[in-house]
Amino acid sequence: MNARHHLQTMSLMLNLRQRDVERAADELKAKHALQSRYRRNIERLDALGAAASSSTAFNASQALNMSAYKGQLATLRLGQQQDLALSLADAEISRQALVQARLKREAMAQVRDVTALRLSREGEVREQKRTDDAAVLSWQRQQHGR
Repeated sequence: MNARHHLQTMSLMLNLRQRDVERAADELKAKHALQSRYRRNIERLDALGAAASSSTAFNASQALNMSAYKGQLATLRLGQQQDLALSLADAEISRQALVQARLKREAMAQVRDVTALRLSREGEVREQKRTDDAAVLSWQRQQHGR
């Protein structure tokens, strides 16, 4: 494999690493949106519970219904809190995956940059050698022409 093809392959791999980073970032963004939804649900359930607590029951059956309603709200809230906790743990795993994807992309970028620099220097050395050879040849012709 020639050096230029190797550099093109590295650039392609860097693009793939960038896509991995973007995919991981999108996944983390979606998980943060889900967490926000859980938090809003918990806030709404708290508001409903507060509104229910402020109302007064007029008879025993209303008091019983209110108690059941508050119990259901508490159950729903607990479920949302559990889902939020799981989502936070899942997001942490996704965040770590994003960090790893970024590190891999950066490592690939460094390798590609070092390779490109090496190829550039090799090309400059070859060009300088050609120029020096041409100058020596010209000087030799001038010396023999005298």
